[in-house]
Amino acid sequence: MEHEPEIKIIEIEDFKNLGIKICLVQLDFDIIKKFPPKIKDKEIEKIKLKIKKALDLAKSQKVDIICFPELSFNRKILEIAMDIKDLFIICGSFYDEYNYNCCYVIYNDLKYKINKISPCPYEESDLIYGKKMNQGNEILIFITKDKRLKFSILICLDYYNESWKILNYKFEVTDTLDFIFNPSFDDSIDKFQRCADGDCEKHITDIIKVSNANPNGGSYVFGREHKRGIERLKCENVRKDDHFKYKLCEILGEGMLIFDIVRKPIEAPTPLKATHRIQEIQFFTLKDDNWERIDHF
Repeated sequence: MEHEPEIKIIEIEDFKNLGIKICLVQLDFDIIKKFPPKIKDKEIEKIKLKIKKALDLAKSQKVDIICFPELSFNRKILEIAMDIKDLFIICGSFYDEYNYNCCYVIYNDLKYKINKISPCPYEESDLIYGKKMNQGNEILIFITKDKRLKFSILICLDYYNESWKILNYKFEVTDTLDFIFNPSFDDSIDKFQRCADGDCEKHITDIIKVSNANPNGGSYVFGREHKRGIERLKCENVRKDDHFKYKLCEILGEGMLIFDIVRKPIEAPTPLKATHRIQEIQFFTLKDDNWERIDHF
């Protein structure tokens, strides 16, 4: 790539509440490793049905933002998302005809295309002449008209290579980025958790990874929360009792996670009437091709 990616600000409609309801969809699927990588043909209809029902469930739960994993979409699945209204959809990425690994963001009649910037060194680089990912050159930051919500989407490795630019971005209005969404297809879950924990130590931005289901881990929400709140999340099996300080919740295996999160960061000293930042956590798993609620993963 000849130059640094440009940061582009996109203004969107306001979300209604101080809190925001988010849905993460972790899907179990295989891809064809031959370039360009894509969902195996025999799995497309099955994945399409899972995504359709996930979108229907998100609508019934009054979700504000839903996010799918990298490489979990194609053009036909994208058409399903286009029919959904009043739901901000971060679609799973797919390869287009120009060899961009692209993630479409859909909100009512608006559609934005995000092209992955950083190719995976083995699967997407120029190992074989003429077979490589074309690199994107923009980072989109979405900001509501009232300036109360700011978030961005970085596909897979773009989080490691580009997040510092938006974590340190100087907005015209005060405050910083609220969320980074990271649609991924990988198994480097330890690396992500280390990086997200470090970013949350230095910044008040919440880091949200949505991945394919794999044996080693999955999708995560990292952000600042009172230490007693973190302890309860561990006790309720919403997250593992491990050494990561800022992990709030996770999905292990194929499933959906829906939660409310207050955009306002925790205060110091903590007010007597303070509440959890993350609330109303719900887990869902597939049973007989339908998403059913479970207690935890």
